[in-house]
Amino acid sequence: MTSNELKSYAKAGSVAEEVFTAIRTVFAFNGQAKELNRYESRLDDAKKYGIRKGFVSGAMMGFLWLVINCAYALGFWYGWTLTRNIDPATGKAEYSVGAILLIFFNIVIGIFSLGNAGPFTSTLASARAAAFEVFKIIDRVSYLFYDLLFLNYLKFLSF
Repeated sequence: MTSNELKSYAKAGSVAEEVFTAIRTVFAFNGQAKELNRYESRLDDAKKYGIRKGFVSGAMMGFLWLVINCAYALGFWYGWTLTRNIDPATGKAEYSVGAILLIFFNIVIGIFSLGNAGPFTSTLASARAAAFEVFKIIDRVSYLFYDLLFLNYLKFLSF
């Protein structure tokens, strides 16, 4: 959706550029209101895409936090059931509350660390694409090389 939004802003920018380059004509024919309406109509598309993008982004963020909080609830519920289990041999709880909290927060910190590494995968993908172009240029045989070979060949010829 961002590309559509940027295209709409580009259309509005082209209208503004067109008006600024012909500002004398616009004023001569009193076309300020018409050009303003034309510019605003191009911005309406960008506004529509921006609102849609904000809604989708907010819904995704809300779903993400729903999943995170459900995972917290599941983890605490399962930890509570483990503290209620009594080992028949020792007569003590299988896990203490401290051990359950330690395990839970270690898992949460690990997951958040992996989640923070996620946005950089797109950066690595774009760097890889750029490197492909660079390596293609490096591996290309230069025409200058053939020109130098031809000039060296001409030195050995006698006319």
